[in-house]
Amino acid sequence: MIKLSLFHKLYLLMAVSGVLLIWAVMIVSDYTETSLSTISVENQESLQEYAMQASHIIKGRDKTISISDWVDKIGKSEDTWLAVIKSEFTWLAGSYDAIVLYGEMDITTGRDIKYPIHLYYSRNPVMKLKIPDTEYNLLIQLPQSMRPGAYWKYLDYLIKIGLPIILVTLLSFLIYRNIILPLKSLERATHSISDGDFNIQLANDFVNRKDDMGELARSFSVMAKKINLLVERQRQLIQDISHELRTPITRIKLMLNSNSSNHSIDRV
Repeated sequence: MIKLSLFHKLYLLMAVSGVLLIWAVMIVSDYTETSLSTISVENQESLQEYAMQASHIIKGRDKTISISDWVDKIGKSEDTWLAVIKSEFTWLAGSYDAIVLYGEMDITTGRDIKYPIHLYYSRNPVMKLKIPDTEYNLLIQLPQSMRPGAYWKYLDYLIKIGLPIILVTLLSFLIYRNIILPLKSLERATHSISDGDFNIQLANDFVNRKDDMGELARSFSVMAKKINLLVERQRQLIQDISHELRTPITRIKLMLNSNSSNHSIDRV
């Protein structure tokens, strides 16, 4: 098994975390943008309904309003620009707007309603719908009310700020678990030794680590055992000395308390 020092572990942890952070932000951001950039089904149906209304007017099925008046009506109600044209640029209603169409002369190349919308652009694109049963196309700048990704900016900020915070929190937890907790364990063991308790037992997962922290734990355990042995020897030595000193003194006390002759006492 490869033995990695604490430095190498921290280096790999920081490097991998940095790569994962960048990768996760890009993946989640792209996925969210893609999922939010499509016009909703309800709005697609509304645009198709406009194309159907234009078809009824052009085919004479709806004679209550002219196509020009209908274009003005829809443009005002949706606060947008629209036109009904043929592919060969035969204008039936509406007029060319260079600002709306970005100066593009081939205005029949409007986007399909299923085409993703660029959320980073503030200007809404022009959508192209085939008017049923006619040779005309409906060009309509996507109304702001139909623009997808209304909360995209907030989600974008959340992804680019919230996700790094979560990953940094996870990284901090890993550092705390692998470095701070073992140091806390050593701190408690040190307090135990200072209180005279040398029978300490560090956690096996700490002692068996194959890095600098594991070596520190093993060295600390060996040191504690040696200090305990020295203290035990010191205690034993003190007991032996006390015993050796106590025996003559005891004899002297016995002789002083006995009914021995003064001559014997003087000898003592």
